[in-house]
Amino acid sequence: MSYIYMRENLIPETTANILKHYSGFTDSEFQEEICHLEKTAIGVIASSVNLDKVKELENGRELLSGLCKSYVLAKLYEHIAHTDYIDLAADLMVDFRDTLKRVREAQISEGTNTNEKAKPWNLYIR
Repeated sequence: MSYIYMRENLIPETTANILKHYSGFTDSEFQEEICHLEKTAIGVIASSVNLDKVKELENGRELLSGLCKSYVLAKLYEHIAHTDYIDLAADLMVDFRDTLKRVREAQISEGTNTNEKAKPWNLYIR
């Protein structure tokens, strides 16, 4: 399985081994989970910002890759729920949401999302 936006070397091998060990996934299950989480991340991103406009940016693909990576790793660390990594999951998700909020605000201020107005955001960490 290949990723849509993320680079193939998503995480170092040692990190992948830690995640596989604590999650109990086999190699193929681990790859399937990553691909599923990336598709979920793309859905979350697309529901918040104009995905086509982000892709057209000079560094748009890198931005999407970084957002997907933050989301996927946050969910993987959240899944294993190991005390050493639980804070990392929250930090990655906050980074994902903050970056997404900034992109959305920029698109609204530029008029990219034509019929939307800036609205206050509340950040909820689950």
